[in-house]
Amino acid sequence: MSFRRKLLTALGVSCLYLVLAVVYMESKALPTSRLHKQQCEVNACVVTHDRSQLSSADVVVFHTNDFLQSTPLPDPRPLAQPWLVFSLEAPPVQTNRGIDWGRLNNVVNWTMSHRRDSDVVAPYGVVVKRTIPEIWRRDHDYTSGKKFEKMTAWMVSHCQTHSRRESYAAELSKYIPVDVYGSCGNKSCGLSLVHRNIGKFNSRDCDPVIGEYYFYLAFENALCADYVTEKLYLTLTRDVVPVVFGGADYHFYAPPNSVINALDFATPKLLANFLLATANNRTAYNSYFAWREDYEVDIGDPFRPHICDLCAKLHQHPMVHQNESSRQRVGTLATGRPEPHTYPDLRAWFLDRNPCRRWWLPSATPSRRSG
Repeated sequence: MSFRRKLLTALGVSCLYLVLAVVYMESKALPTSRLHKQQCEVNACVVTHDRSQLSSADVVVFHTNDFLQSTPLPDPRPLAQPWLVFSLEAPPVQTNRGIDWGRLNNVVNWTMSHRRDSDVVAPYGVVVKRTIPEIWRRDHDYTSGKKFEKMTAWMVSHCQTHSRRESYAAELSKYIPVDVYGSCGNKSCGLSLVHRNIGKFNSRDCDPVIGEYYFYLAFENALCADYVTEKLYLTLTRDVVPVVFGGADYHFYAPPNSVINALDFATPKLLANFLLATANNRTAYNSYFAWREDYEVDIGDPFRPHICDLCAKLHQHPMVHQNESSRQRVGTLATGRPEPHTYPDLRAWFLDRNPCRRWWLPSATPSRRSG
């Protein structure tokens, strides 16, 4: 019995066409539990790391971080078998990975990344419209229990970043209290005092602590187009207003009137003034939670729903980000490309054509702004 037939039998599927995706990488970076739990709108897909099944695969998935110069390409390659390159990291992180981009030129058909022009968009989370509005949320006061000495919190363990978010936070802290948890600050919570967790924090134990603050810094480590990570989506699930710092247009990712964009303000001082004014105005502060009546956040398992989109694409269904599905997703749009096609210069697509900027205080001199 063939591998595909065994899978059909094991899954109890007899009439549905089963798509087989072979993941040609060492890491387990492609979460598949949503398929196993039947949580995708199109579920008839199986993802395997068994390279002996390459010849029968409907798609082969490469991960950029695992594709170094020593990584061999599958050979022979079945006719018309699509190859996909997958990455969730921002360009500044990928630049120094030692990835052998050239070997994938003119052989890769699809991309799957955080960018909205990917063939399969891979968001870190999505905002979902509720089927039934939760009207009771209208009267909830999110300022209740909060104190002004706990104004802004930030949990971070990566202290030097391309975006220079740490410089922005340091400047902001001159005008408003900012408590920093993790190895980049002097505060801790949860399991952070245990030796094996030094420099880390336990989200479950820290959530009640973070909920005591008015604002949370959901700052990205890179200011790149479409780059929005779990920092936004996890913060949206807490009773705190996210202050975002990233290179994306947040209208595509966040619920309406749910975040405060630091880069909308000319200086951190102006942002601090706005945060203080908002915290002192109960109506204004609560308005940042009005979206919860009509929307909820889906951070996936752990926060990546893109496996569902890949399965749908393989079955030639419209991807859920391209239409008003039964779940009415709000967020990314996948434009796709004409089929068949290949990418002639994969490095140019992932890195060179996706410039990322760095933050500098407006008063900084040109010499200080180099790098």
